[in-house]
Amino acid sequence: MIGVGAGLTISLALMAGCASAAESLSAGAGAYRGEGLGGPARSRYDQGLAAFEAGRFADAAKAFSAVVKATPRDADAWRRLGQALSQSGDVAGAVRALQRSVKLDDRPVAAHRDLALALTRLRQDQKAAAELAALKSRAAACASRCAEAAELDLAVAWVEQALGVVPPSASTRPPPDDMKYAGLDPRQRGWAPA
Repeated sequence: MIGVGAGLTISLALMAGCASAAESLSAGAGAYRGEGLGGPARSRYDQGLAAFEAGRFADAAKAFSAVVKATPRDADAWRRLGQALSQSGDVAGAVRALQRSVKLDDRPVAAHRDLALALTRLRQDQKAAAELAALKSRAAACASRCAEAAELDLAVAWVEQALGVVPPSASTRPPPDDMKYAGLDPRQRGWAPA
């Protein structure tokens, strides 16, 4: 069985048609952004990734909490902490971690997407809509010419669907494992039978 993060990486890489989507989103396929970590922080990061892949989200959150304590300026570790907290039910904590990630490094599309999705789970639709507007602006500026064009388009579609702005379509509907990864309930959003 493929892990949730690996499923996200593979599906986005296939949708994007390039390896850059996989590199920017997940460690599931072996490429990850924690390359600047060393020693105990690297070990805890790897433990967090393994726990997340295994669906042990509380353990993943604990590991990533240790990483951000050791390396508080690592935006990717903050994003991964946010993902783990969201999956373990602490959505408010996830929002705080994701906001920190975005503050440290505003570039990763995945951090903005995850933040917007977490905000929708808290019913903070105005803040999620602001993240959506920023993603749309980046997508428009990119105009399908930049490396992250497909990732931006997919992030916009997911956030629009989470906000109920547009109904899901076959081309933008994430696979069931990816919906769970993103904190979406497929039955709640009408993507799967009840």
